[in-house]
Amino acid sequence: MKDIILNYVKNLDNLPALPETSLSIMNALADESTGLNEAVNIIKRDPSLVMRIMKVANSAKFGGTMKVTALEVAAGRLGVNLLKQLALLDSVMNLFPDQKGGYDSRNFWEHSLCTASTAELLLKRLASNPNLYLPKKLECFTASLLHGVGMLILELGFSKSTKSIVNYLQEEGLTLLETEIQIIGISNRECGEILCNYWQLPETITSAVRWHLAPENSPEDSQSLCEIIYLAKSIALHQSINDSIFKPFSLKHKTEIFEKYGLNELSEEEIISMANQALENSLSII
Repeated sequence: MKDIILNYVKNLDNLPALPETSLSIMNALADESTGLNEAVNIIKRDPSLVMRIMKVANSAKFGGTMKVTALEVAAGRLGVNLLKQLALLDSVMNLFPDQKGGYDSRNFWEHSLCTASTAELLLKRLASNPNLYLPKKLECFTASLLHGVGMLILELGFSKSTKSIVNYLQEEGLTLLETEIQIIGISNRECGEILCNYWQLPETITSAVRWHLAPENSPEDSQSLCEIIYLAKSIALHQSINDSIFKPFSLKHKTEIFEKYGLNELSEEEIISMANQALENSLSII
């Protein structure tokens, strides 16, 4: 089964490609010095992205009582950082239609966004510690959002297998990684790494997709990014509204990583509160 899946994933005709417009927008916005006006001019190239930005800008969280109709005003309301996040989100979400296998796409994106939002909260919390090397915000958001993208590849090509994985996962109480290896012989992380290479994403992002569950095995220049994503994912799994396969038991707890970042004394209440805050942030832009 593993060889069949690998052959499928490595056949580039099977893999969704990022549109050139999306790539150019993401590349342009990746520059930390990109200003608001420049970002707006770049975003105007993509009608789908413009619609998402207008929707978010007029949402209950960001819109208040004043509805905006101009992209420039909406962009000013959201800020450059959120515009960059929405550009990435829109580009990737549009590539993967809703499927009917085991991996529910809505739950997938909620968890991915919740992880990315949690990572953002962690970066703010840890920024005052001069002894920690932390990844850049946009790099961290990108890697967090894409950390499980291999699941979508398995869902696109092997939906019957993902149904078996979900059923077995719920019955046996194993981690998702353990269940994927046991049922199909390959993990979504390996599939995600292939997709990231196909998209020609930066090596640090690709490494994070591959090694976020085992940061100790990652290349040195990606280790901090992998650790932050691991921590963010661990915390995000504790959100109160959770009817998916993304639950605390689906990930092994690595005490040493929590201790490294001074998070080992977080109470259960603090973890749940952070996860719920991240979920609220995520639902406002999905």
